Amino acid sequence: MQKIIFILAILIFLLLPKQAFASENFNLDMVATYKADSNSIMNINYRIAIENKISEVLMKTYTFKLNNMSANNLKISSSTKITYKIDDSGRDTTIVINFNNPLVGKGVVQTLDINFDETNLITRSGEVWEIAIPRLDINNKYRSYYTSVIVPTSYGEEAYVSPIPQERIVGNDATIYEFTKEDIASYGVSLGFGKFQVYNLELDYHLNNLSWTKQKQSISIPPDTAYQRIYIENINPAPINVFQDRDGNWLAEYLINPKSSLNIKVKGAAQVFSTPRKLFTPEPIAVIENTKPSQYWQSDNDIIKDISNSLKTPEEVFKYVTGNLTYNYSRANPESSRLGALKALKFKDQALCSEFTDLFIALARASGIPAREINGFAQSTDPKLQPVSLLNDILHAWPEYYNSQSKSWTPIDPTWTSTSGGTDYFNKFDLNHITFVIHGSDPSLPYPPGSSFSSTNPKKDINVTLGTLPDIRSAHVNIEIVPKNTFGLLTNKYKVRVSNDGPVAIYQNNLEIKSGLETDEPAQNPEIFYYDSLLPNQTIEHEVKIPFGFLGTKTPENLVVVFGSFEKVYLIDNKKIVITQLLLLFIIIILFILYFLPPKKLLSSSRSLFIKLKKDF
Repeated sequence: MQKIIFILAILIFLLLPKQAFASENFNLDMVATYKADSNSIMNINYRIAIENKISEVLMKTYTFKLNNMSANNLKISSSTKITYKIDDSGRDTTIVINFNNPLVGKGVVQTLDINFDETNLITRSGEVWEIAIPRLDINNKYRSYYTSVIVPTSYGEEAYVSPIPQERIVGNDATIYEFTKEDIASYGVSLGFGKFQVYNLELDYHLNNLSWTKQKQSISIPPDTAYQRIYIENINPAPINVFQDRDGNWLAEYLINPKSSLNIKVKGAAQVFSTPRKLFTPEPIAVIENTKPSQYWQSDNDIIKDISNSLKTPEEVFKYVTGNLTYNYSRANPESSRLGALKALKFKDQALCSEFTDLFIALARASGIPAREINGFAQSTDPKLQPVSLLNDILHAWPEYYNSQSKSWTPIDPTWTSTSGGTDYFNKFDLNHITFVIHGSDPSLPYPPGSSFSSTNPKKDINVTLGTLPDIRSAHVNIEIVPKNTFGLLTNKYKVRVSNDGPVAIYQNNLEIKSGLETDEPAQNPEIFYYDSLLPNQTIEHEVKIPFGFLGTKTPENLVVVFGSFEKVYLIDNKKIVITQLLLLFIIIILFILYFLPPKKLLSSSRSLFIKLKKDF
C-alpha cells in the first residue's frame, strides 16, 4: 500500500506544472516606451509578454530590476491576478511580482505592464536638455526588445543621439526614436538637445616664490579644444605673456618677486559643443608622445601588456576598464592619493575617476593607441559625484584617445559609464565636461586650477555656473611698430609687436611684414611667418631691418604689418632720416678733423682764414 501511495505521489509531482522561471522555459518580449515632457519628467512603460514554451512549467514569480531609478507613481497591471513587492533601499529599485493564478499551457501568453514616472533621466542645464536612459539587463533574458523614446519638439535641435536609432519619426509636437535589442545591448540610450552649453568661469590661483631671487612661474588657464571654446574676459593682474605647450595647454606667465606671493583671478566663459570642431589637427610629435609609458601609465609593465594583448580597439579597452573597476564613493575626497594603473588593477574596488582614466591610458598605450588625460570640471546630477565641495575643489578626470580616422582627440568617460548604470560615454560625449588642463607628455603637469591654496584666505578657487555667451565674442589684434634705434646710418631696426587683446584665440594666420617705395607699389621682399594660434593676452614680437640708403635714397614710404584681417601701416619719415644722416655725417667730419688736426694748428688755420676773408671784403 505504501508503495502505491509513493508511486502516485511521484506521478502527481511529474504531471503538475512546475513553478519556475528560466529562459529555456519561457519566451520574453518587451516593448519599452519612454515619454519625456517639458517638466523634466519621464513617463516609462514596460510591456512584457511572457510565453510558455512548455506545458509542464509555469511562471509564479518575476523579478524586475531598475538601475538607478526610483519608480515614482508605480502602477503594475497584468492579464492575470498579481501582487508585488518593491525594494528601493539602494541605488536601484527591485520589483518582485507574484502571479497568483499563472496561466498554464504551451504557447499561452500573459502580459505585464509596468508604468511609472522618473525624474532622474532628464536634465536641463541652461538651454540644453539631456536624456540618459540606463542599460537594462536584456542580453540573454529577452527574445526581443524594442525601445521608443518620445521627445517633445520644445527640447530644441538634436545635438547627439547614441546609439544611432533604427528610425526617427518626426512629428509636429514630438520626435520618436526607435531602437532594437542589438542597438542597446552594451549601453543605454543617450540623447542631447541644444547646439551648445555655456558656463561662466571664475578661477583663483595662488603663486608663491620662496627663493631670494625673482622667479618666472605660470598658471594653466582653460584652453580651447575641439569640444570647447574659451572666452577670457579678464586676467588680473595681467600676465607677462601667454603661450601654448605641445599638449595644447594655455599657460599664463608671471614674474614673482623674492619671498612674495601673488593671487590671480581669471574670469571668462566656456562654450561646450556636442560635436567636435574641425579646427584642431594634433601635431604628429605630440601624438607620438602620448604612446610612451610614465609614472602612472605603466604601459611597459608585463601585467599591463598581457591584458592589452587581447584589447585591440579603444572600445575594447573602455569595456575592460568599466567592467573591472568599481567606483569607491568613500574615497572621493581631496586627501585620496592617486593609485595609477597598476595599483588600480590590484585594488579594483578602490577606484576613483583617476584610476579609471589611468588604467585606460596605460592599456591603450600598451595596445599602440595614443591616449592622454584630461583634468577639468564635470557637472554631475549625482550628489556623490559633484566635482566641487564647499571649500576644497575636487576636479574630475577622463581620458581621450587619438582617432586616426578623424585625426582628432576623442573624449570618453569610463567613470560615468560605470557609475550611471551603463550610460554610453564612449560613442558620444555630453555638454557637461569642461577641460581645464591636458596631460599627455606628463601625467601630472601642468597643475589644474584649484591645485594651489591660499593660507591667508582659504576658500573655493573654482566657481562654475551656467551662463550665456559674453557680449564681446570677436577677436581684436593690436599691432605696434616701434623704431628700435633712431640713429641708423644706412639701415634701421623696427620692433613689430602683435597682441591679442580680444577674448578668444585666433587660429591659422600669417604674419606678413612688408614695405614699398610707393604706397601702391608691390611689397619689396615681404617676410611671412605662420602662426597656428594667437591666444588671448598673448604677444608675439619680430624685429625687421629697413634699408635707408645714403641720404634716404632707398627708404620705403611705409612699413605694413598684416595679421589675418588686421593691418597696421607705419609711415616712414624720409626727411627725418635725411636730416639724421646729415647730422651724423657732420658729427663724423667734425670728429675726423679734431682727430687729425691739433688744436693749435686748427686755431691758426682758422685765424688765417678769418684775416684773408677780412682783406677780401
